[in-house]
Amino acid sequence: MYFEDYVPGGRTDHPATIIVGQTAVIEFAKQFDPQYFHVDPEAAANGPYKG
Repeated sequence: MYFEDYVPGGRTDHPATIIVGQTAVIEFAKQFDPQYFHVDPEAAANGPYKG
């Protein structure tokens, strides 16, 4: 698929389900986007999105 193939509000179903928890998100952020509000839950809670 290309970006143009997606429509607002559309849905794509996949056979596999994965659950991404807080630990996985923080580990990803440490590797690829280590800004303090991405790797520190307390800092994120004090940010504009409250988490």
